[in-house]
Amino acid sequence: MAGLTLLCSLLLMLSSVEAKPGVLTQIENLTNSNPAFLRYPTQFTQNIMTKQIHSHNDYWRDVPLLRAISLGVASVEADVWIVDGQLLIGHEPAALTTDRT
Repeated sequence: MAGLTLLCSLLLMLSSVEAKPGVLTQIENLTNSNPAFLRYPTQFTQNIMTKQIHSHNDYWRDVPLLRAISLGVASVEADVWIVDGQLLIGHEPAALTTDRT
């Protein structure tokens, strides 16, 4: 449910920017289809104490986001871009690839 909440928050955030036609519809369709990869494993963060740590450019890690969460990192950064109707992760346009996202 937390993953769904995160995706809905992203959808609201994206609604305030000029997205290319179709991106918001794709996100809404994904959310409504309720795929397994959007379901947050509630036991994943059990017994993890949050620490005041920031993971800068987290997508450079071997296991982005989940590794930071498992260590109790309180803040995670990722540069998100919309390119040709797709959300891509990367520090700069030259680094964008669908393999990372």
